[in-house]
Amino acid sequence: MRCWPSYVLVALLSSGCTSAPGESAARFDSLLVRVEALESARWSSGNLLPAGRGTSDLPISVGALLVQVDSLAPQARGTRVHLRLGNPTTVTLLELTVDVEWGVADEGTERLVRDVRLAASAESATWTESFIDLADAPPGALRVLRFSHAQFGRMTFSP
Repeated sequence: MRCWPSYVLVALLSSGCTSAPGESAARFDSLLVRVEALESARWSSGNLLPAGRGTSDLPISVGALLVQVDSLAPQARGTRVHLRLGNPTTVTLLELTVDVEWGVADEGTERLVRDVRLAASAESATWTESFIDLADAPPGALRVLRFSHAQFGRMTFSP
């Protein structure tokens, strides 16, 4: 009588658990696209504009940084973005870089992305002021600003 679980398992597997050819591959591809979108969203901030509207978190491998846009100032050919980075972790992050995405219009238009070194270090439990210069982005036209893929070269533990 010990083989009744095997019969139940065989009955369950044979009763409607098959799919049409290619359906499994399509479902897998659909799932893969959704997972990639979730992972991408997990490692990026929300839109940080307009300036002064609040704080956004930027995930990093040891926690998260807090990012605020204080102001936008005109530059010769673009915008200087004044930032404040909050580091609530117990480590000081050295050689901090992020990908910056910006655009001069709303959704559906071309965006520019580049890797930027933000600050020499982000001290533990403090705010660090920094800035980035965005070429070809006049302050009045800048509508989208996001950070993603924050990385650091080294870290030191705070006492």
